[in-house]
Amino acid sequence: MIPAPNMTILAGVIATYAAVLSTLTAIVQIFNYRRDRSNIKLSARYKQRIYGDSGTLNHRGEILTIVYVENHGRRPVTITTVGARCLHPTEYDIVFCDVQPPLPHELTEGKKLAAYLPSASLDISSVDLWEAGDAVGRTYVLRVAPWRKHFMSNRRRRQQSRREAAEKTRS
Repeated sequence: MIPAPNMTILAGVIATYAAVLSTLTAIVQIFNYRRDRSNIKLSARYKQRIYGDSGTLNHRGEILTIVYVENHGRRPVTITTVGARCLHPTEYDIVFCDVQPPLPHELTEGKKLAAYLPSASLDISSVDLWEAGDAVGRTYVLRVAPWRKHFMSNRRRRQQSRREAAEKTRS
């Protein structure tokens, strides 16, 4: 006669199996979520020159700053703006108008676009970060200024905006 298994031991084995299986399922779901999201990377190249037939670009022979925006993720992302934020004493930020392919542009997996700016019209030392914006309002950045300059620039910008707000309420 075969002995009957103890019900408490069998219930413990099944509970352990269920706990391990649900933990593995959760890990796989988290991995899939992280893998399937968009992953936009920016890179910048300085002192670049275009030779030969440049197609629609009118920058043949000029020295350029080129900012590349590339989608390393699986989700497509529609890029609507590419530009630069300058350090605080500079009165302006930069928006690129010469972008190939033209904006807005949907970047699918592994695709990239390039934004061109003549280097003569830009002081690289005044650039805090390069940024690209998408259609839902997210901003992707590539910080180029050292962290101390970035920190002090943001601090001065906040102080100036507080002073301007205080002056506005007084008048």
